[in-house]
This record gives sequence, C-alpha cells and structure tokens, in this order.
Amino acid sequence: MNKGIIVFFSNMNDLELATKSLELIRKDLGIEENFDVPSQEPFDWLKQRLSLYIREMLNKDFGRLIIIFYRLDIGEVNVRQILEQADPDQIPTLLAGAIIEREKQKVITREKYR
Repeated sequence: MNKGIIVFFSNMNDLELATKSLELIRKDLGIEENFDVPSQEPFDWLKQRLSLYIREMLNKDFGRLIIIFYRLDIGEVNVRQILEQADPDQIPTLLAGAIIEREKQKVITREKYR
C-alpha cells in the first residue's frame, strides 16, 4: 500500500501503525515474544524481524505458513509469484512485506470505522 494512501486514511503515525500491525501479526501468527518497535524506520525493523520468523517457517513448517497466508487473506497469486519467481534469499523478506501490508490494511480499516 502506498504511504500516501495510509496517511490519507489514518491519523496514525508510522510508529503507531507499525505497533498496531505488530499486535495483529503476533496474534495471527501465534508469536508469543514481545517486541518494542523502534521509532526510527519501524516498518523496516518489523519486516526484518518478521522475515527471520518466516525463514524459519519456510524451512520447518511450510504447510502452516501457507495456512497463515490463507487466513490472512493474502492472495494466492501473490504468494505463488513470490515463491516461484523471487531470488530464494529474498523470499522471506518479500513474504514478510506481504503480511505487513495486509495487517496495515486491517489496522487502517478498523481505525476508519471505529
């Protein structure tokens, strides 16, 4: 999602949006570890942290990862394209980006209709 669109629909700053997105990510992926989102480049930090978790799931529990993408309503075409066409070293980062964008959309939508 384009950052300009996020600003248009939300009065939240990047740190607030990243923190609320992280809350959803932790819940949806079953991550129990608590994190403090840094105020500088919060989405870059979040993508880096999440990509480590995804890399582990790709290697150890691929089926669960696919179920998570389905539950989060991340398009199968998008996921398949990343898995089939991306440089293998970039796959965890690209998948993390897809999750973050979806969770950001959910946060913004919830805030809009609150």
